[in-house]
Amino acid sequence: MTIKLRTALALLVVVSVLLLVFAFLVYNRFVAFGEEQFNDQLRQKARNTLILLEEVKEVDSTLLRLIDVNTLNELREEKVMIFTTDGKLVYASLDEAELLQREKILAAALEKGELLFEQAPLKGIALYYDKNGLQRIVVALARDRAGEQQARSLANILVMASLATILLTALASSFFARKTLQPLEQLNQEVQSVSGNTLRKRIPVQQPSAKDEISQLAQSFNTMLQRLDEAFDNQKRFIQHASHELRTPLAAMTAQVEQALNKERTPQEYQALLQSLQEDQDQLTRLTNQLLLLFRAEGGTEAIAKEPVRVDELVEQVLDQLRPAYPNTQFSVRYDPFPESEEDLTVTANRPLLHTVLQNLCENAAKYAQSPQITITLGGESKGCRFRVANDGPLIPAEDQPALFQPFFRAANRSGKKGFGLGLVLAKRIATLHGGTLNYETGDGLNQFLLHLPK
Repeated sequence: MTIKLRTALALLVVVSVLLLVFAFLVYNRFVAFGEEQFNDQLRQKARNTLILLEEVKEVDSTLLRLIDVNTLNELREEKVMIFTTDGKLVYASLDEAELLQREKILAAALEKGELLFEQAPLKGIALYYDKNGLQRIVVALARDRAGEQQARSLANILVMASLATILLTALASSFFARKTLQPLEQLNQEVQSVSGNTLRKRIPVQQPSAKDEISQLAQSFNTMLQRLDEAFDNQKRFIQHASHELRTPLAAMTAQVEQALNKERTPQEYQALLQSLQEDQDQLTRLTNQLLLLFRAEGGTEAIAKEPVRVDELVEQVLDQLRPAYPNTQFSVRYDPFPESEEDLTVTANRPLLHTVLQNLCENAAKYAQSPQITITLGGESKGCRFRVANDGPLIPAEDQPALFQPFFRAANRSGKKGFGLGLVLAKRIATLHGGTLNYETGDGLNQFLLHLPK
């Protein structure tokens, strides 16, 4: 069942139920009010008859019966009877008047003072009269033909009006449901037309400033398309760059092997060839490992295990590993501000991944620095820990800075330095994975990378 049909049916059911409940309440209130009026008329008739018979001396039973015969409404079939408290009939308006269950009705009227009862198709009232020592029970019966006719007329009107209203509601709900959900159908058609080759397409939004759900859904879908488009573009660029970077060492290794097989070589030449192949293999291994780490950090394929890590201790481990590779570089660590306790420089992180971030940043600084002095600044605060590393190499041009953390991007200041353009990207993704940030700044004429990690 479509949403349009469900919406129309739901509206129809709600309106129909409310309408039927309203009609039922109106009908019952009308009938109850009619019965109250009719009972008042019976009560008045009974009292007037008793007063004429018992209190007006000029009126006796014969005269009163004659008056009743000439004044009673034949359509109502009125009957008035007066009894003594012991059940003896004193007066009857009509000779054929008959009261069913006389003893029970008289006893109840004597006990309660007034009794309303029904003797189909008549309705009746029994009143107990006690004045100046005179005790009587007067009973009046009649048929409320006018009330019955009015009730039937009202029932017919309510039924016809309800049916007409339900029919109009069905048509209106169908129309409004179709009109309301028409933008959603258009959105569905637009969405179905989107494919992997048309991710740049956007869903038209009639009123971008509107706050209705369909406009918000269209805008959210456009935002999702934009993210998918960017992800696909990044994936394509990533595959292109990765293929290129992997092709270079593989091509070099293939060429060297082919040259070695063309003719006999001396042991020294074979040894040099093996060393060259080992370098290419190491380069290929480093690239593959960085690609794997980047995939894991970016895709979140595995839940990372975190533990309390002392950043200052981890920095010292990183520097111990880098010093043999950069013997002419002096790494110094300073604190700003100086930590008051170990907790100031302790963060909850994945140790191997954080080690990779610090190693990439420190190695990047050593690789591009012009002077042999590299300063690393550590600082702790209530919400996290700061790590800053700077080098005095050529500044990254402003036009290159937006792409600095994109895979395989090499800035114009690389100056022939070896690398794959993955170190900063990997560091950025790992920092984000830990809820931290990694930014580039050019303070004091230096290339500065600022890493912030939450506690």
